[in-house]
Amino acid sequence: MKKVLIVDDEQSIVELLSESLSMSGYECLGANSVDEAKEILNQFKDVNVLLSDVVMPGETGKELVNWLKETNYAQVNIFFMTGYSSVDRAELFGMGITDIISKPFDLNQLTSQLDLVVQQKSA
Repeated sequence: MKKVLIVDDEQSIVELLSESLSMSGYECLGANSVDEAKEILNQFKDVNVLLSDVVMPGETGKELVNWLKETNYAQVNIFFMTGYSSVDRAELFGMGITDIISKPFDLNQLTSQLDLVVQQKSA
């Protein structure tokens, strides 16, 4: 089963993505903060994809990625979502993420990107 954790401080985005990705065969987990995401990742060790906002109140998506690296979650494909054009894309890719998705995004295109990466990793 393809399992994705969606992390965004906007609940409506978590719900929209969960609904859309569920229809494409993903099991979706949602979190509205980095702390919630860490709790979920500690509970569910089989998450394939992390889809996280970069800028959130409190800890950021970058801090979540650093935590993932420290706790050895190498199997997780990391996608960042951002609505900010000022985000340093080179810095984010330097963290070893899979891709950066600009908000607003096309749900069909997002699903295709996730499918491609998950299929490559499982091949």
